[in-house]
Amino acid sequence: MLQFLITTIKNYVVTLGSILGTLTGVTGVYEHCLR
Repeated sequence: MLQFLITTIKNYVVTLGSILGTLTGVTGVYEHCLR
């Protein structure tokens, strides 16, 4: 049960990280286009 919880949390963190990375990338491109 604990192992399942740890795996779920890890997957959640990875997903969150990729979403943040995508947002950062999009924001960077957007700022670059504004200049």
